[in-house]
Order: sequence, then C-alpha cells, then structure tokens
Amino acid sequence: CILAHKVLYKMNILYVTFLLCFQKLYAIKAAEPEVCIEALGCVEGVNVAGLEGQQYEAFYGIPYAQPPIGELRFKNPLPAEHWQHKLMVKEPKPECIQFNVIAPTPYISGEEDCLYLNVYRPKNPTADKLPILFYIHGGGLFSGSINPLFHGPEYFMQTNEIILVLPAYRLGPFGFLSSGDEHIAGNYGLKDQSIALKWVHQHINAFGGDPSRVTISGHSAGSVSAHLHMFSPASKDLFRNAILMSGVGNSPFARLTIDQRAVVDKLATAAGITNAEKMPSNELAAALRTVPAMDLVKAGGALKVWDVHPFVNFRPNLEDESWPEPFMTRNLFQLTRSVNMPQTVPWIGGSMLSTGEGTVMALKLVSDPVLQAEFNKNFDEHFTLVLELSGTKNTGKVDEIIERLVAEYMGGVRELNKDTMDGFLAVIQ
Repeated sequence: CILAHKVLYKMNILYVTFLLCFQKLYAIKAAEPEVCIEALGCVEGVNVAGLEGQQYEAFYGIPYAQPPIGELRFKNPLPAEHWQHKLMVKEPKPECIQFNVIAPTPYISGEEDCLYLNVYRPKNPTADKLPILFYIHGGGLFSGSINPLFHGPEYFMQTNEIILVLPAYRLGPFGFLSSGDEHIAGNYGLKDQSIALKWVHQHINAFGGDPSRVTISGHSAGSVSAHLHMFSPASKDLFRNAILMSGVGNSPFARLTIDQRAVVDKLATAAGITNAEKMPSNELAAALRTVPAMDLVKAGGALKVWDVHPFVNFRPNLEDESWPEPFMTRNLFQLTRSVNMPQTVPWIGGSMLSTGEGTVMALKLVSDPVLQAEFNKNFDEHFTLVLELSGTKNTGKVDEIIERLVAEYMGGVRELNKDTMDGFLAVIQ
C-alpha cells in the first residue's frame, strides 16, 4: 500500500510537471507578438531568446514595397499594399537575388521578390517610444543579406533601449542598372532604401518606435548608401542622425557610372538580346524585363574585365530632375559645396583598417599563384583596375599615382610576391 501510494504520488508530480511545462509552452506561443499597422494590416512575429536568456521580438520579412517583378522590374518602388489576413512573419525571407563572385566558389542565390524588412524590438522596453536604428547591409551593392545569421540584433536587444530595422534592397543589375534616361533611370536599390525609410517614418510607431528619432547606418556599401541618403531629397526629413562605417558616397567602388548605355548594351547582349546596341531605350528596357532573373544576374559576369574586376559593375548614377522621383541629380562634389543641400544631419564615421577591411576584393589574388602571375604580366593595367584608378581621366596622373603607391608601399617593386603582398594589401585598405 505504501509503495503504491509513493508510485501514485510520483505520477501526480510528473503529471503536474507536464501540465506546467505544457502551459508554459502554450503561454509563450500564445504570447507571440502581434502588431497591427494602420493602412496595411496585422503581422505576427516570434519571440527569440537573447544573449542572456531574455527574450526579444522579431518580425521577419514585412513587405514595405510591392514585389519589383514583371513590369515593375527597373521601376521605382511602389509602397506595399494592404493585406487582408494577418501575416505570419516568423521566418527570414530569402535575400535579393545576387551573384556572389567573391566566395571561394561563386554562386547565385536569392529571389527577385525581396523588398521586405526585419523589425526587432525588446520584450521589455525602457520607454514607451524607442529610437530606431535603420541599418543598411553591405556587400558591394551586388551581394548581402538581412538574414539574422549575418546581421543579428542580439547586442542591441540586450539594452532594451532601441528598435532595429533592416531593409533588403535590390542588388546588382536589378538595383543599379541605368540606361542613362528615364526608361531605366537607375538607383533602384537606393530608392528601395528610401521608401523603406518612409515606411519607418509612417509605421514604426505601431511597434513602439519614435519616428522622429531615426538614425541611419550601414557598413561598407551600406555606409555608402547611408551617406548618399544624407544628400538625397528623396530621403529628406526621414532620419536625424547618421553613423557611417567603412564607406562614403565617393568611395572608389561606388564611383558614379559614366557610360551608362554601354553597360546596358553589354549586359543585354550577354543575356541573349540581339542587336541591343541598336534598340531604343524603351524597347531595350521592355526586352530586359522578359529575361529570367537568373539569366540576367549571370549575364552581369560579362562586365568583368579581369578575374572579378571591376569589383562592382552596377553603381549609383546621376539622374535628370525631370525623371520620376530622382534619387540623385548632382554629384557629391557639387552637393558638398552647395548652400542648398537637401538636409544637414549630425553624423560620425570611421573604419577599421587594422582588421584588413577592403582586402576582400583581393582574396583570390592572395591565394592563387596563377592569378598573381597574370597580374604581374600587366602590372600597371591590373593595378589600375583593382584600385579603381581608371576613373581618373588624366592618364599621366594615373601613372604618377601608381609610381607613388608602389614606391611607398611595395618598395618600388612592380610585382606581387611574398615580399610585396602585405604592402599591396595595405594599398587596397
């Protein structure tokens, strides 16, 4: 009898423990965050464990613009439309379609339908309305992702003092191709970011954010983008501070595309469009919209001159003021000397040279003796290409720059070898 009583007692304990665990799991599930956004609809996110066990709330893949596919390819982004049913935003979306040429084995990933953003907020905020960090991912304007595996919010969420927003934006030819006229105006990736900023301005209050306290930031190409937003009328009054990390608007890899039509013609030809160079821009734009996204991103490889260089083939460009909603109509040299800048905001910037920043573009060159031998056969030509010196119109000036850099960093030796490689990498940094 006593033994039976003990067994029954233990079974009751197990049963109660099971019920408590079940109730706890059910409570966590039932308490998963839901936000209703005026004029758009409701979204349900997910609770995520933070660094020290405390939870934060994640909303993955909220649409901020209409899918830029079909007739909307090479068009300015349009705001997201109202959705009828509650959206489950519990899993990260695929990144924007991209050809990652700097990976050990280059690969294509992502989707063309990609204009989504992630919102992270603390479970226990320190104020009713929190400031927002709007972070733009890097990746040379041709790659990158807002997936939390690459850009997680854990350290920010640990403070309970900030809301983090990360927008995906069109990359490569989808985001930065231009025909030099209004038919493919260009700067679509930057315009995506701008409309995402407008989304934050209009809707972040639903998440407990203060739209008057938005700081824009980014790393590398994301920092370049953030800097350009400081000068664009499209982003005026949408943020009040900026943090630039390892990139500014006139960084060499983001130098403005000059001969835009030549880039389009070469891409179209590589994508299988015949007589592209003879087609009017409107017809060429229509033809490019029919090319499968995978084929178009592959065709971008035809713009490489040697190995992976030029490192960035699709870049920001100037637009005419008469084009629909232009992002940038004057270059930074003009804007920084103008008394009529779109806005002035406090900003800080910097880089971390000691970490080898910038050397990613030379990864293959460092490790491949065959590639080094090719480089050395035409040292000046490849040196100019890798360092983006070709944008300098004065050929004599380019020669002078090469001479001084080689003398300063490579001991005057025009050759890549074990003795000069560190100096060469220092130049790239």
